Amino acid sequence: MPVPPPLPTLSVVVPVRDDAALLARCLAALAAQTLAPAEVVVVDNGSRDGSAATAAAAGARVVVEPRVGIPAAASAGYDAATGAVIVRLDADTLAPPDLLARVAARFAAEPDLVALTGTGRFYGVPRWRAAVHGRLYLAAFHGAML
Repeated sequence: MPVPPPLPTLSVVVPVRDDAALLARCLAALAAQTLAPAEVVVVDNGSRDGSAATAAAAGARVVVEPRVGIPAAASAGYDAATGAVIVRLDADTLAPPDLLARVAARFAAEPDLVALTGTGRFYGVPRWRAAVHGRLYLAAFHGAML
C-alpha cells in the first residue's frame, strides 16, 4: 500500500479592518478545524473596534499594516506567513470544519498545484442574492488571475 504524501503546513491569513464580531466567528470556525493550521495570521489594517484584541485572544498572531486596503493588508500577511501553503480568508468567512484538511490534501496530492479557490458562498442574504454575488465574486477572481 503506497504511503500518502506528507501534508504541507498551512498558514491562514486574515486581513481585517473593524470586523471584530465577524472575526471572532471566523477564528472560532478555524479553531474547530479537523486539521489545525500551523498558524493564523490576522493583519490589522487600521481597526478601531478591537479586532486586534479579538485576534490575539483567539491565539492568532497579529501583524499591523498601516497602509489601508486589502491588497496591502493581504500582502503583509503573506510576508509574515511561515507555512508552506497560505490559506487566505476574509474576516466574514465561516470555514467548514474540513476546509484546511481538504486544502492540505489537495496540495499534498498535486505537488505542482500553485493556487486553489473555493466557491465564494455568501450567507445572511436571500438565496438569489447569494447566488448572484457568488458568481460575480468568482468571475472577478478568475479574471484577476488571468
